[in-house]
Amino acid sequence: MKAANKKYHDFIDFPVEIVGKDGVVRYYTFEESVSLYQRRIRLARLRYDTPSARQREIEHCSNRIAQLRRSFFARYGWESFETVGTVPVGLPIEISGEISAYFRRQFGCGTNQNPATLECIVEEAEFWMFTVHLDGWKGVLYCSSDLVTITNLTTQFANQPQEDAEFIVDMYESADFAVLLTS
Repeated sequence: MKAANKKYHDFIDFPVEIVGKDGVVRYYTFEESVSLYQRRIRLARLRYDTPSARQREIEHCSNRIAQLRRSFFARYGWESFETVGTVPVGLPIEISGEISAYFRRQFGCGTNQNPATLECIVEEAEFWMFTVHLDGWKGVLYCSSDLVTITNLTTQFANQPQEDAEFIVDMYESADFAVLLTS
């Protein structure tokens, strides 16, 4: 099926069924499936001879990643976190899907624990900062699709004296998205 005929706006169920080159159907978690398509993007240069074939592969994989993220948010976002107060107007649903997956994976939100409560306190181009309330615990969540921003924040927190300062609790990074959780 040509990429133009693929239904990137349909919702996907999890685990995701993906048919391999060998024709075998395999099942992938949200994280595994996003990683699979990110790996295909990285390897497109090696796998395809022509620039147009590489570009088609990159576009297909990028569209699938966006579809996976939207689908995850549609299925699990409501039970993973809720926003209160200021709601970011420019937060893509795909990023919300990653945030949902992060809170489910790291803290069991929506499965073993109540949803995290987020309030946006900073919204800039490709960067969001939220206060986080998680069953009595309070912290700050930094999210960005610009990995350099999160790397710089990580370095900044690592170089700060630890008395009366924010410190890193957790960090998650994929090929095109990162979060930093501090307390």
